Amino acid sequence: MSLNNQETVLKKAITLTPHHEAENYNDGYLTTPNGNNHIKYQIQVNSENNQNQFELSVNNKTWVDQLDTFNLDHRSFLQQVNPSLAVALETQKALTALANDDNIKTVLIRRQKNQNNDAISVYSKDETTTELTVLVPSSQTDSSLQSILSPSQEIRIEKTYINDSLGYKLSFSNYDADAKPIKITQVIDPTGKIQVQTTEEHPVKVFSDAGIITHHRDRVSSETIEIEYKDYLEDATFTYHASGQLIISNLIKGMKVEHYVKPKIQNILSGTDESFIILKPEDKIAFLGYQENKLEKFLTQLLSPANIQKVQNTLSEESLNDSPPIPLSFRGKYGYVKNGKVVIWFKFDSANNFSEGLALVSQNGKYGHVNENGIAIPCQFNCDVYHSNFSKGLALVNRNGKYGYLNTKGEIAIPYQFDHADQFSEDLASVKLDDKYGFIDKRGEIVIAYQFQNTGSFYNSIARVKKNGLYGFIDKRGKIIIDFKFNNAYDFWSKSIVCVLTNDGWGFTDRCGDIIRICYYKEVMMHTKDGMFRVGNRDKYANSKYGLVNNEGQEIVSCKFDDAEFFSEGFAAVKRDKKWGFINTLGDIAIPL
Repeated sequence: MSLNNQETVLKKAITLTPHHEAENYNDGYLTTPNGNNHIKYQIQVNSENNQNQFELSVNNKTWVDQLDTFNLDHRSFLQQVNPSLAVALETQKALTALANDDNIKTVLIRRQKNQNNDAISVYSKDETTTELTVLVPSSQTDSSLQSILSPSQEIRIEKTYINDSLGYKLSFSNYDADAKPIKITQVIDPTGKIQVQTTEEHPVKVFSDAGIITHHRDRVSSETIEIEYKDYLEDATFTYHASGQLIISNLIKGMKVEHYVKPKIQNILSGTDESFIILKPEDKIAFLGYQENKLEKFLTQLLSPANIQKVQNTLSEESLNDSPPIPLSFRGKYGYVKNGKVVIWFKFDSANNFSEGLALVSQNGKYGHVNENGIAIPCQFNCDVYHSNFSKGLALVNRNGKYGYLNTKGEIAIPYQFDHADQFSEDLASVKLDDKYGFIDKRGEIVIAYQFQNTGSFYNSIARVKKNGLYGFIDKRGKIIIDFKFNNAYDFWSKSIVCVLTNDGWGFTDRCGDIIRICYYKEVMMHTKDGMFRVGNRDKYANSKYGLVNNEGQEIVSCKFDDAEFFSEGFAAVKRDKKWGFINTLGDIAIPL
């Protein structure tokens, strides 16, 4: 590999052994075991504005680039030379997503076990992801990473709402006697009361204007100390309970208290034995047992307003206001949040995403719709939940076993008359009457006669239909464009090909019905966003193997992997022999397994 441009130097650096010349691992060089390919590196980190960059030098040439951890090469390089920084930045991104992405409900932080890469991280999340995991690796480059968490320790941070205000529930997923303590800095709320854990090794610190008040459980069981903060004076009471639990009362709003948590937390104030504490967005967390100038400085303000503001500043006020509310479950009921605020209270048994300004909700087994201001159509209908959002101004409803369609005013636009019906797609909807399927328009008039045993929906002006036990395809006039000859078929989501099942297996046909790929796949899954297909077969040991076919029917990856994900930003994750890597759109290995 000729080391004469930044891309080739970076790809080579990922394969070399790092040698550190600075305690924080941000300066050093990389070589092969015999000392060849000497590449010097330097990482410059600005934790205030997250503008980080790295520099690579070889053969008297130097390249400088912004560190983008969503770039797979950048990420691999960072994990190679400074894994602690890689973990810190991933944790920062995960908790920023928790604060700003209404879809993300939970972040888990735990030690990586048995090279398990299956967890969904901030780099592999998609629109359906609700839980992110940060895996702290056992790194040969930096073995002290293992001091952050015990082998079985898992920290769980969940989004929660108290009195319409956003908060975070920090808990431990299991009890671990060897769990490492986590440092918490909390801002006192108007109650002036806080419960903390304390030991002589890890005392609680109360920051007053007169200085830091330090307290631990070896002191008297109850003590009153005068505190001063912003020209206020109060007699704070420190009262100890079992297991080192300390309740401090009469603190002043806005004061900061630093303390340490590890399982179990007794929650004396709430009267429960659950091991959790509630944090506010302005509170801070940090891991212990690591150098102050390394990981900790990146993790001390993860939930702070400044960190949240970094993401919010990248969004225009107009885009924030235009985004619809997102459904969220809280204490067993659903409501809607928008930009971190509760806009519709948690009172529904189920809730869908917004579509055309309305969202399907249910209460007591009946369905209705809400707009951004609340109830728009009262919960009074039976519904097929999968097909009940508004489409083309109409929503599917069911009453007494018959289907009809509702308009956005809550009026029955197409009467209850069908034995089954689907959502409108391309201005037509599939309906069933007397055991036969046909298609209606938005006026409720039949435009393609009842004649089929089953139907799909129209996509790209083509719909799959079944007659005499076989599937074919029709256009919007009802004309047959691909004859009835398939045992099963997908809808025509792709503009050029469709997946069909013959006696030989799954394969692909074009819009004329010509087979463009031999039908031999045992299973097929389609990614509707980009028209990519994941295909599967069995090897001689009856194990499933997977590959990828593009939207032209070309097999870009043969069925040779134990698992394969769809492409995102030009790369797809693949798994073989319990190890994951990435391929590019040409099917070449981009990141080794």
